[in-house]
Amino acid sequence: MNVVIGLTKFNDRTGSEVYCLELVKALRAAGHEVEVFALYSSRAGQEELESLGARLCTYPRQLSLVPDRVVCMQPLATALLLRRVRRDVPALAVVHGVIPGEAPVRARRIDRYVAVSPFVADHLVHVEGLLRDDVTVIPNGIDLQRFDGPRTAGPGERVRVLWASTYMPLRHQALVALAEGLLERSDAELTVVDDRLPAGLLPESERIRVVPKGRSIVELIAEHDVVAGLGPGRILLEALAMNRAALCLNVDGLAEYMDGGNLERLEYYREAWGGPVARLLDPAVVLANQNRRGVAQANYDATANVMRVVEELESLERRSSAPLGYRLTTVRRLPALARDYALIPWLKRRLRVAPLKPLLGR
Repeated sequence: MNVVIGLTKFNDRTGSEVYCLELVKALRAAGHEVEVFALYSSRAGQEELESLGARLCTYPRQLSLVPDRVVCMQPLATALLLRRVRRDVPALAVVHGVIPGEAPVRARRIDRYVAVSPFVADHLVHVEGLLRDDVTVIPNGIDLQRFDGPRTAGPGERVRVLWASTYMPLRHQALVALAEGLLERSDAELTVVDDRLPAGLLPESERIRVVPKGRSIVELIAEHDVVAGLGPGRILLEALAMNRAALCLNVDGLAEYMDGGNLERLEYYREAWGGPVARLLDPAVVLANQNRRGVAQANYDATANVMRVVEELESLERRSSAPLGYRLTTVRRLPALARDYALIPWLKRRLRVAPLKPLLGR
């Protein structure tokens, strides 16, 4: 079976790119031919895909495979890819979040949706108007062999905290609350990866350092006691796998550690839960929330979870018709799609002048 996976970019190590790589590995292991269609890419990305036996097609080039199945991620990539594919080819959409950059489009052309959490599934049903029967929840999967750390004996003289998520307005208050809470303690320090970080956002302190993006995320996690993020995103799952404490924040900056019994509640990071950050950085509290690799093994193993996506894809059939209301999911996105499409030439020129760091960091 020929499978084409479409996503916005393949020149970095964001969550969707890592997800794409795990999906490529699973599809190749199942004997399928794979091509990745991206609006932006890098030489390193192409080489990595080729090492897995897959191909890379960068817009506006034409696909080299004639697809039997399509996997779509992100609005503009979905719209442009589906224009290149016969209408009788079944299409599966994977939705990673609830921000506009993850919104569904061409809903009448998509045969099934995979949401990476119950929260995303609820958003697709209650906000985007999709039918519950068209949405399957399959949690993120991480490479447990790559993200594997020994059991820890607790923090040393200082609790070392890491924030490695790309900055966006949705995460603003969580990062601010993390920095403020950390400064309330004299026994903690914070490392923030500079990924679109606005100037002047963080308070000046010798206990807060900003490091450039590009270092191995495995090494960064290993150097810290706590990894923090908004909602239980991929970075927190990787931290769990490495026996680090995974501090999950909501949009108001309140926090709670992931412990295995609260996974679904923490997915709803726009709701009220958690408490102030400072008390959670007490060394005894940190130690009590480390060494939970078993949570990642039981819930977020890429070998199991991504294979479920492959199985969905293998059994996927083209729907005979879709609800008329699905047309609205695309109509609502048309202004944003037009704007993003107009930006492509400018962004490609910018990348040629100052290319993004290649696939190094994660």
